[in-house]
Amino acid sequence: MIFEHYAWLYLLPLISVWSYLFDGIFIGTAKTQSMQNTMLLSCFGIFIPAWWFTQHWGNHGLWFAFTCFNACRGISLGLIFTRNTLHKLWF
Repeated sequence: MIFEHYAWLYLLPLISVWSYLFDGIFIGTAKTQSMQNTMLLSCFGIFIPAWWFTQHWGNHGLWFAFTCFNACRGISLGLIFTRNTLHKLWF
């Protein structure tokens, strides 16, 4: 009973690291509008639907939705980072 959420505690940092890494890069380069857009996409396009469809999972559904949210943020910020790097849009 006490260990039922440990899988999420192991998985979440491995998936979330990329979103927080790119947060630091985008804050440091003052490209916060990209962060805002990916946050809105991740929240309304991923988190809310994932949470809604997994409510019957209980707390596991909330953990799943939060993990998907962070994965979407990491992927979308990674794509924008790659685009900015390839097209030299940082400055």
